[in-house]
Amino acid sequence: MYVYEDFFAYKSGVYYHQTGGMVGGHAIKVIGWGTDDASKLDYWLWQNSWGTSWGMQGYFMLKQGDWGCERYDIYCDPDV
Repeated sequence: MYVYEDFFAYKSGVYYHQTGGMVGGHAIKVIGWGTDDASKLDYWLWQNSWGTSWGMQGYFMLKQGDWGCERYDIYCDPDV
């Protein structure tokens, strides 16, 4: 995902870019999805690699449709 300045201040709720410029890219892991009761926004639930002191104990909700992740998902099925 592309990281914008306001992402660093994320604490909770559904994140979507509002202010600040782009500062770079970031690899994250999607683990689920849902609809936020408070905002009624559909979101992807992601695990971040910045540790449990960031966001919602290392997780965040990202508004669906804003990041193009629906078009760029990657899946692999290992041959075990």
